[in-house]
Amino acid sequence: MMAVGMGDYTPPAGDGDDGGDGGYTPPPAAVDSITVWNNDMMVFSGESTELAACNNINMNSSHMGYLQKDPMNMGGTMVPEVNDYLYTNEVQTDLAPSGWYGYEDTANMQNKALEVDMYGQITTLNNC
Repeated sequence: MMAVGMGDYTPPAGDGDDGGDGGYTPPPAAVDSITVWNNDMMVFSGESTELAACNNINMNSSHMGYLQKDPMNMGGTMVPEVNDYLYTNEVQTDLAPSGWYGYEDTANMQNKALEVDMYGQITTLNNC
């Protein structure tokens, strides 16, 4: 009998509901999240100007945004980039409203403003 290493492990077959029949359900994929800023603590909404978005960072209301990365973007999973999509919920069914949002890029210690179009796509990303 040949020993099987952990890298060779295949979960047992089953219907996938983890109901005790040996089925295996993989964990859900992680969703990339970022904190964006606006001036409304109740509503996830964009600002009308880049300057307003920049002025909101660490001063007004923060909201959790969820990214769907463009496969061509290589900046990292939790880094918004042009052509990524921004959602207001973790299951990524509600696109962020159009407008400008403040974003604190802690890795580069630089505040940024990102613009989202009517389809939830990030179209502009500028330093504040």
